[in-house]
Amino acid sequence: MFSWLARSQELPVDSAEDDARLVWLWAAWNAIYGTWNEAAGKPEEDLPSQERCLMMLYEADARSNRHLQAFLIEHKKLASALCGDLWLSRQFWSEGKIAAEKNAERAKRNFLEAMREKRYRAALDLTLARVYLGRCQLVHGAATCGSKLNRAQIRRCAAFMGHLLPVLATIITESFHDKDWGVLCLPPTRLKRFVWNWHLSQDQPEPRGFTRGRWQRGNAGLLRYSLRQDRLLYGEDGDSPR
Repeated sequence: MFSWLARSQELPVDSAEDDARLVWLWAAWNAIYGTWNEAAGKPEEDLPSQERCLMMLYEADARSNRHLQAFLIEHKKLASALCGDLWLSRQFWSEGKIAAEKNAERAKRNFLEAMREKRYRAALDLTLARVYLGRCQLVHGAATCGSKLNRAQIRRCAAFMGHLLPVLATIITESFHDKDWGVLCLPPTRLKRFVWNWHLSQDQPEPRGFTRGRWQRGNAGLLRYSLRQDRLLYGEDGDSPR
């Protein structure tokens, strides 16, 4: 997550880079919500994973510092513009401009109503749904790279995610020990190294169910706990601090 976020922040402040910035920021978000379904042997479905992760983030945040509430209040104008944007309405692509105008007006009204009623989870869901459509247009080839027609929308989407990701990282850092955030989508060899690295860094005894000579799944709870720690402590190579 942090590597994608850092890379997006290295880009120059230039509308020509907004496409890449949004894609990389979404990759950072995907690294947070993406989990591995051990029973099915494949990643969890995208939208259900997002919904589950957002629920956990909001519940964790609501019990402590309420970072998401402060974030949405601070960036209310930006989020409202995203919700009310025609280009970010599904109806714009399926039913045309007239239907999209009605949808955008309704979405903006629902967002503002949610903010007034302090339903911040609903407000965030509405906004992320618009950003998700902008992301899908880029990664699925439905938008030209650097197109002049969507500069304002992509710039707003990237700006919103750029503000949101550090907030989400803060919530996870403050609450990772209270929740099972799921198994990361990494090969078993990487998982083995991550588990060992975390135990060595904490001067822990040899974890039950794991040996240096061969890989065993071992204690599932221990694996998940170690991976939650590693998600915050280690970088791409599993050795250097993030």
